Amino acid sequence: MASSETIRKAQEARRVYLESQAKPQSPGVILLPPTIPAIKDTADNLLDGEKLVSDVGLKVSIPLWKDPTNSITRPDTITLEWALTQGPDAKYEDVAAEKYYDPVGAGPFTLTVPFARLPKDGLCTFRYRLNTYNNTKGESLPVPLKCDLLAPHWPNRPRAMTLQALIIDEAFLGANPELIGNLALYDGRAPGDNVKYFWETQPPEDFSGLVPVATVPVTGDNQQVVFDKDIITKQDDGIFYVAYELVDRAGNRSFVSDNTKVIVTLGALPINPLPKPELPQVIGKGYIDVEDAIRGINVEIPNITGTKAGDKIKCMWGATPLATYTIGSNEPDRIKIKVPAQTLITEYGTSPIGNKPTAVSYIIERHTREFGPADETFQVNFGVVGPPRDQPDLTWPDRLNPKLLEGEVVGKSGTANVLVTGDRDEAVTYTFKLPALITAGQKIVPYWAGQRIAESELTITTEVAGDDIPLDIPWPRIDAGKNGEKIPVHWQLGVDTEPNEQVSKPTEVNVSSYIVDPKPPTFPDTVTDPDGWLTCAALHYFDSGDPTQRGVRVAVPDLSNWLNDGDKVRVTWTPLLDWDPAAPETPITPAIKTEELTLGTEYPTTGFIWLVDDYAQHIDPLYTANTATNGDGRAKIEYEFTFGGSPAGSKTVVYASMHGSGTSCPLP
Repeated sequence: MASSETIRKAQEARRVYLESQAKPQSPGVILLPPTIPAIKDTADNLLDGEKLVSDVGLKVSIPLWKDPTNSITRPDTITLEWALTQGPDAKYEDVAAEKYYDPVGAGPFTLTVPFARLPKDGLCTFRYRLNTYNNTKGESLPVPLKCDLLAPHWPNRPRAMTLQALIIDEAFLGANPELIGNLALYDGRAPGDNVKYFWETQPPEDFSGLVPVATVPVTGDNQQVVFDKDIITKQDDGIFYVAYELVDRAGNRSFVSDNTKVIVTLGALPINPLPKPELPQVIGKGYIDVEDAIRGINVEIPNITGTKAGDKIKCMWGATPLATYTIGSNEPDRIKIKVPAQTLITEYGTSPIGNKPTAVSYIIERHTREFGPADETFQVNFGVVGPPRDQPDLTWPDRLNPKLLEGEVVGKSGTANVLVTGDRDEAVTYTFKLPALITAGQKIVPYWAGQRIAESELTITTEVAGDDIPLDIPWPRIDAGKNGEKIPVHWQLGVDTEPNEQVSKPTEVNVSSYIVDPKPPTFPDTVTDPDGWLTCAALHYFDSGDPTQRGVRVAVPDLSNWLNDGDKVRVTWTPLLDWDPAAPETPITPAIKTEELTLGTEYPTTGFIWLVDDYAQHIDPLYTANTATNGDGRAKIEYEFTFGGSPAGSKTVVYASMHGSGTSCPLP
């Protein structure tokens, strides 16, 4: 990077040098001109700046002189001289010297002008002199040089390239066959400068190993470069970086320029306006509340078009960003983005209570290019009355407030939190102390076994903190909760004008008062006579014609008052000796069949059929083992389950005459 004045001086020095070549040398040793490999342009002896840097100075090659020394003690001495000007008035300084003894060698001999002696940008002159072993002196002709070690725009990075567009899509490429870039103005621009420019997927720190899009000469201030469509589309979508370096005539390379980021989004694009975000829980009541938060709140986005795998949805709940959703290759019609509980309550705040508008918005981002936003405002109500929960409230939306104290349940038997059969048919009292910060108009509602006892609710009038609050719980409500060692009882606090209630600490009540009286099992295929005997006609095969149904059917009644899907029922078939009901129940042990069943689709809680199959194993022994009673005996069927921690069930015993005339039941 050289100025015009420097160039003029170089041309003048070159003229003086050429004239001096025509003059005879002074008497002494005749010295041949040196070789300087770093000369890049012989027109003005411009030095190669890149080579000077790599060589750590200016290397000079001196050819062998006439009659070198043949002494091992008296040397010939070569001295390099350097001047930071040109012309006859140049003042030289010694910058390097080397002594040569016999054998001197054939040469040439390399000496170096130290890098520190080279001017960053300017004219200089080099020569060398010889002092032989016999004190004969010689001096080479001066060699004018031009030194330029300053890269374009030194010492700064070139400014970022200005591009025709920073977002490239199908619409741009349809209207423009190429992308035009313009170099920023830079300091020290001179003839011979070139620009190498690059299109990369990462911001380059250097250009080692990278292939430029092209190298073009810098011909003016408004230098343009071109990126063909093929360069842009060969790597499909993405973020790309345009950078360049400037190289001057001396080979000096600028720093890597500042980057220009280009977003390429090919193919279909999301269509504005984007569909508005939705909250299905708002439908019907116009707001979301704590119960919605307990079940989980999702922002739902319906029917987005023009997206592609890898696009990102960035959603805001109020001023809080939600987790980024990355679109996959097979998305549902409605995209759901979860709103964390702490985001919900933080954005709502603690006071005042009531409906508060909350803005929900989202954008779609493809390689940092944004589409949207789409937004909607929703009403949010998480307010509660009564004593506030401790902060930070990390368990929200759990509605339990430890400041709402647990109570005590007492029935007519008088034992706290224990109800037995003697307590039946009369209301029990549920008592607790009223906490602070409860005011008139607020409502207290008790819950037994998870069921709201609306008929026992209380509206606060004159009650104050510390008062005992007794609530009567009707006995039918206790019976509906059935038995259990830990039946939960609690109370909730709210107000008619707000949807949310706070929940007290629960009280666990041991209830054993509920009478479990399921109906006995039956044999739907017994003979319809007054005694209901089981005979060969009871084998279900004769009804259905299906050999796999060759057995005795058992009907277990409706158990839904006590059991749910997933609960277990154990059913047992026991053949007995002797048909006399007064005889002891002596089982025919090898013929017993027991099976534990899981209630559900195959065995409904509302009642089901169980088949005693394998005639030879479980049914025929009723005939073959009852030899003392002409093959007649009894059959017992029973079922068992656990309810409230206690066993329950029922059984049936019937006469069994499972044989023909002197033979087992006839089977095909």
